[in-house]
Amino acid sequence: MVSELARAGSGVGEHALGFGKGYNEKRVMGQVKAVFYVPRRDNDGRDLQAEIEDLLDELYARFLGWTFLGPIEGAYRMADGTRSLDESGSYSVVLDEARVPELERVLRNFKSKTLQEAIYLEIHRDTVD
Repeated sequence: MVSELARAGSGVGEHALGFGKGYNEKRVMGQVKAVFYVPRRDNDGRDLQAEIEDLLDELYARFLGWTFLGPIEGAYRMADGTRSLDESGSYSVVLDEARVPELERVLRNFKSKTLQEAIYLEIHRDTVD
């Protein structure tokens, strides 16, 4: 499946914009940096490495790259009020702002394979008008 995505999403001179524009051509919309946290283990302790590898393959196929920002730790209040301590990887992807909903779908798909209640996502815009 990933190889089909890679073939569909990558062509000569295509960029992460998804509009077939080359790197030196004018961009139609502003680019954003999306930062998101991917848990290393599920809420029941299960290792999520296989799911993470699938996620990274899909991010590469759709957005032509990703960056690992490093390991992080944090606490999250579960819906039942209990505290969950997570070890996650922090990742970023640079993409056209119009493609943020596509990234959200990819992250929701990852989440659906886990017991996670949420996946943290923040969007950084390159300019303020």
